[in-house]
Amino acid sequence: MKKDEILEELKSNTGEYSTGWDLDEYITTKEFEEEYSWHVVHDEIEDGGRWSIMQYVVTQITENKTGERFYFEACWDDPATEMQEGQSTNLSIYEVVPHEVTVIKYIGA
Repeated sequence: MKKDEILEELKSNTGEYSTGWDLDEYITTKEFEEEYSWHVVHDEIEDGGRWSIMQYVVTQITENKTGERFYFEACWDDPATEMQEGQSTNLSIYEVVPHEVTVIKYIGA
């Protein structure tokens, strides 16, 4: 299975209502883990609105034989109230690449 096939398989599990990490079920299968290893390299929760909070997770996948790596980001809205629990929405998945950025921050003296 190649990178494009993996991304397409992951995307096929997306929809208006998704539990962000139905993805775990796919990338932890025995068949997948024989060829690839994976780990989360970035996990960020962004302020949201009254009803939802955006979550972003970047995962690195490495082909075990060649060492080739690729990354994908999954983002979705997590519910912000108890009444919406288990109703994550708007899951999207796309390929990303690492890019080093220098940030200057100003702190009190």
